[in-house]
Amino acid sequence: MTEAKEPKAQRSAPIRRGFWRGILRTLAVDLVIALGVLASLESVGRLGEGRVFAPLHAPEDHLREDGLRGEERPVGAERRGVVVLGDSTAFGTGVTWEEALPAALERRLKRRGTTLAVVNAGGKGSGVSGALEFMKSNFERFSPRVVVMALSPAMVAVAHRHAGDVQGSKTSSKAVTRFPELSRLPLLAHVWAYNHTRAYPLVNRYLRMGFFRLGLMRENLSGRDGAIYAYAFEDAGVDETRIHETEAAYLKIEQEIALLRAWLEARSASLLIVALPSRFMISDDVRDNQRGVQKSKIRMDPCERFAGMAARQRIGYGDLCGALSQARRAMRLTEASIWDPLYVVDDFTHLDARGNEIAAEVLAPMLEHELTRQLSVGLSTHTSTILSD
Repeated sequence: MTEAKEPKAQRSAPIRRGFWRGILRTLAVDLVIALGVLASLESVGRLGEGRVFAPLHAPEDHLREDGLRGEERPVGAERRGVVVLGDSTAFGTGVTWEEALPAALERRLKRRGTTLAVVNAGGKGSGVSGALEFMKSNFERFSPRVVVMALSPAMVAVAHRHAGDVQGSKTSSKAVTRFPELSRLPLLAHVWAYNHTRAYPLVNRYLRMGFFRLGLMRENLSGRDGAIYAYAFEDAGVDETRIHETEAAYLKIEQEIALLRAWLEARSASLLIVALPSRFMISDDVRDNQRGVQKSKIRMDPCERFAGMAARQRIGYGDLCGALSQARRAMRLTEASIWDPLYVVDDFTHLDARGNEIAAEVLAPMLEHELTRQLSVGLSTHTSTILSD
């Protein structure tokens, strides 16, 4: 006789119970370990750079109805100004809208006597191709005189994904295949807790920092997501195929930059580039490299790659890598009381308020030079037209 099949609900019940027990057990263990790490650290305040209870990320304030970040302005007030494109580094993740690069640049220009609206068109996870699409859809609205493309190392991984070289990984876990919505719950819970609570990010932050300090955790140098991908580290997980993939991603960015520049020039607008380095690249101070990234294993320096692109495409380039490194050297030579992380606390990607001010200091004279050049070219063209008539 054929054995009667067990009802589906009864078969799935143990999997559900096991799943939730696993989550609860993991959370309990994480909490105990985190408390132990917090208790064992001798200088929590120094590790947190003196701001233990500072917010780990600022709320995404001033999101306008059009999805851009900044204050609402009258219709037409942002025409013939500057548009800043890029990913979350341009958007200003971790700082308020007034501390983000576009707002800092507008203030810097105004102090120098140049009043222009600077539009924050940065978007999380976006690449150069997305920036071009944005300009095609919004150029008539803004008609910018200058467009600033803020390039970050993470955009290399974005270019690689857009090229379609990375396929989504598949799992053979029965729990995942039977209950895909349950398999996403831990990640969703993490994101929610990180964005809506203060205690969870604090514990998570010091747990990770403690593990990195104790050598129990190390940066995944072969990761395909985020800034790490752009450096093509000498690592067992980075083979020749992977190196060629990273090279192809840089080439794709340069091709997209060339398309963006040509498209803007056809509309009498200029393109400038600024590169935002990872924090561990600006100094050898342990506070700038809390995750212990082995810089000696770097094969590709994004700042050098982006500078090369700008030179080959004859685009103005802001050396923010050098400016941040110089600012850090000055801090280390003076009293520790003026130390500023330059990046969001325990974040090696996003600049803080002071870091964005330095970026604005680099960009402001470049913008003024470009505006002067445009004016001289316009006058020359106008004079030639008059003489020919």
